[in-house]
Amino acid sequence: DKAAKCTDTVDSYTCQCPANSKDISPNQAFPGRVCLVFEDECLTGKHDCDQNAMCHDNEQSFTCECKTGFTDRSPNKLTRPGRVCVKLVDECAENRHTCSAQAECRDLEEGYTCECKEGYIDRSPNLLTQPGRVCGTPEVCPSNHECSSAAVCEPLGGNKYQCTCIQGYIDQSPQGTQGRICVRNNACKDPRLNNCSRNAICYDEPKGYRSGYVDRSPDVSNKPGRVCVLTEPICLDSNRNDCDPAAICSETQDADGYTCRCRDGYVDQSPDTNRRPGRICVAQVNECLDKSLNDCDALAVCEDLPDGYTCRCPVNSIDQSPDSKRPGRKCFLQVDECANPSLNNCSRFADCMDKKEGYECKCRSGYHDENPAHPGTVCNYIINECESPTLNDCHRHADCMDLPGGYTCRCKSPYRDEGPRDHPGRVCHFNECASPSTNKCDKNAVCQDTEDGYRCICKEGFYDPSANPEEAGHVCTEFQQPGPVTVLPIQTPQHEGIPCGPNNYCVVARNEVCIGGNRCGCRPGEARASLTDKCQPVEKIPLAVRVVSQGQEPLYYSSEYGNDQNEKYAEFTNEFKNDVGRAIGSTSYAPRYVNTDVSFITHPKTVNSSWPDGLLLNFTVGASPSGNPIDVCDLWDQFMNSVQRTNGAIGGGRLNVASDVDLLDPCYKPPPAGDLCNGQVCKAELGEVCIAGSICGCVNGEKRASPKDKCRPVESFPVPLWVIRKNQNNLVYNETFGNPLDSLNKEYVKSFEKGVAECYPHTVLKNAFVTAEVNDIVDPMVVNASMDTGIYYNATMYFRKGQVRIPSDAYHTLLRYIIDRNNYQIGNSGLYINPYQPDPYSACYKNSCHPKGRCIELGPNAYRCECGAGYRDKNPNDPGHHCLPINNFNECENPEDNEC
Repeated sequence: DKAAKCTDTVDSYTCQCPANSKDISPNQAFPGRVCLVFEDECLTGKHDCDQNAMCHDNEQSFTCECKTGFTDRSPNKLTRPGRVCVKLVDECAENRHTCSAQAECRDLEEGYTCECKEGYIDRSPNLLTQPGRVCGTPEVCPSNHECSSAAVCEPLGGNKYQCTCIQGYIDQSPQGTQGRICVRNNACKDPRLNNCSRNAICYDEPKGYRSGYVDRSPDVSNKPGRVCVLTEPICLDSNRNDCDPAAICSETQDADGYTCRCRDGYVDQSPDTNRRPGRICVAQVNECLDKSLNDCDALAVCEDLPDGYTCRCPVNSIDQSPDSKRPGRKCFLQVDECANPSLNNCSRFADCMDKKEGYECKCRSGYHDENPAHPGTVCNYIINECESPTLNDCHRHADCMDLPGGYTCRCKSPYRDEGPRDHPGRVCHFNECASPSTNKCDKNAVCQDTEDGYRCICKEGFYDPSANPEEAGHVCTEFQQPGPVTVLPIQTPQHEGIPCGPNNYCVVARNEVCIGGNRCGCRPGEARASLTDKCQPVEKIPLAVRVVSQGQEPLYYSSEYGNDQNEKYAEFTNEFKNDVGRAIGSTSYAPRYVNTDVSFITHPKTVNSSWPDGLLLNFTVGASPSGNPIDVCDLWDQFMNSVQRTNGAIGGGRLNVASDVDLLDPCYKPPPAGDLCNGQVCKAELGEVCIAGSICGCVNGEKRASPKDKCRPVESFPVPLWVIRKNQNNLVYNETFGNPLDSLNKEYVKSFEKGVAECYPHTVLKNAFVTAEVNDIVDPMVVNASMDTGIYYNATMYFRKGQVRIPSDAYHTLLRYIIDRNNYQIGNSGLYINPYQPDPYSACYKNSCHPKGRCIELGPNAYRCECGAGYRDKNPNDPGHHCLPINNFNECENPEDNEC
């Protein structure tokens, strides 16, 4: 070995491997021939460990181990750990979660989950994938609450609640309680209960009353109170204050005499909020709860702000929003293309290196990059094809020149290249007859050019007196008139067959033909067991094995094994053929077996980069044809069973196959690429990942129509529908419909989702629709008290990202098909909708108007209520929220219907 130390001895020499190496010479009687030099890849940086991993050097190579606080996400943790290390992030501890304030955050190895606290109801838009984002209190107070009949009971979760006296009543509850005793404040209505002047205004207040008037005396400074004029308070006179209608006006003692404050649920957008607040109040809207009100990416986290919202891409994703001032609009998950073969085009002889954006391919050591424009996509093992005639097709009169990525041929002088331009040196020709100087024909001979040279034929009237048949026509003598001679018969040996080279004849009885002008053999498609046997038609089955040792001696490829003219090649292939014959002789194919023919021998690395030793033999097994063709899979299995019975030795001989020879099985099916997940393999080509260690599914932000389909990035839109009957049966909601564990709920959810999937293919969104998911089934009266029949589906529709113009298209396209073209039925589900559906994209959706009132849209996010015909407003200051019949109605029957 070039690294070993050579020491001269008296009769020879000795080799000794250096101290930093290991002697792995094939024959220990001759040490120092092969030295494995130890190299600390960790110290030299020749490793591919993640920057957050520790590199440990060992005798053979090195290993990687993720540091504490990082988890190993390497594609192959068993054999190549520590290549991808991801930091463990506790989103809950670092407050990087989106859980509701009334929810508990629980950290997971990959992300986190949220769960509403006890006493709160989860109203998150997507309960399946993002629970605990919106947690609300129950909608009703306990039936045994102690609030006064003149108080409002507000549920706080669990059995807790809060009582608040309504306007016009004073809270006289004992200390420590609230809203238990509410007394009507009517001090100003009864002169006996107040001491205000008759020219003053009496104001009821939460804790009593106060008097107010305007002093219009001529000399207010010196003689006040001479003239008192009754006047309307400034807060009740819109000409004297500029508070926004949605603001609360309060009188003060300063120069303006009043101040404004936006009501709860409104945002103050006044130009000067410090000195003049409450002049412009805009309704506070949580845009994050309605996808149509924000343009955050489906993967982004939407955070509500007092005056709008902001978006941010989650951890382990890339923000590629066009405007850096508006983040979270385009989020892409960081995908490890190297972990999924369908996502990269690296050669199997290249290493794939994942990057933040994309990946990089690099041919492994010992392989040549055939496509530098796209590195690592085409890698070929560097082997000298010129050393083996079976690995190149150069003409015998051409020089073969080895190249990094193959070889090239060049015709020798004076031969002329007559082959195709893109494959030089394959056809080389030289016409020796063109010039007398390039042939030895006599002047009285005719020179005939041949493929292998030329031949000379004496002209008529001349003969060749030479005794050497190999030099015919080199000397031609003119015939002389002969005298009387005695002719004796010449005894010449008689040969049966076809001449084929010097003193060689092919036997017709054996079906032999002349091959290459010098060798007898069988026709294509025929074979024989030995040279003395008759050629017969055969069925040829190509196979390949890797032989790693011959007896106790390990085998390594060299050019001698690749040259079919070499003695070592002939000796080795003859032994191999005999061994294969014995192995197949112990199988059920023995009666049909004819012979084994070695096609070529090459380096195993041409097939697998992890095979540094042994010889790769490509051979064919010839079998006599019959009515049933050879089953190549069964032949291989029986051949391998025979080899296993002899402990890996072919036919019980000296040639031993590699332990992983099954990888050359012609019927070998590689395991599907992907992660093992609860006994099944997630299909990487479909984009599947293992979810919660139990099922294979799509990553967050992706969906598919069925388990056989590919996961695709999607965006979701809410589409609720009011269903009133199943076939001919009218539906009335009960708790069974809303219970996800009940079989009835499952039946109706399945019918709805299947029906929706049958509708969209008939619309303009047929190529955009992916799947539908039912969030829950609720009582329609929850949406609108006038909807007192049927069931109400809250569903989410998923579409391929960027395929839906505006969110409302998802709803209106489906609705119009169901009503206009499918007779109100959702697909073929038997579920029929009410013709009058509440539009979820209308400002009046889930309005607070009275059931007998009307909602009138004022804009995209604003509406007003008014009582319908035949009804009047109990409170004109809050129109349309409490409507009472004008005729035949007794207001005194219920306290809430009168102001007494």
